[in-house]
Amino acid sequence: MPLNVFAAFLQSRIFAVMHKTYIARKIIYLDKIDSTNSFLKNHFENGLLVYTKHQTSGRGQQNNTWESEAGKNLLLSFGISPVFLDASKQFY
Repeated sequence: MPLNVFAAFLQSRIFAVMHKTYIARKIIYLDKIDSTNSFLKNHFENGLLVYTKHQTSGRGQQNNTWESEAGKNLLLSFGISPVFLDASKQFY
């Protein structure tokens, strides 16, 4: 199975589960963006999932860049503020 077909299948399954469990309250698709992480930072909503086919200036952890070919990877950022879970119980 070509990677882009597999990615599309996986993406549909992930989003279906997130909608059924009400984790992702809102999903935004952007065809091309500088960074899903930057978009989420500037438009944060609890439960917002932002995904794209192509990032021009993706960001990783600790100011690392994130590069990928258009349409070849799952590129997404998910914002969640787990107010229902005490901070002491968020990490095991």
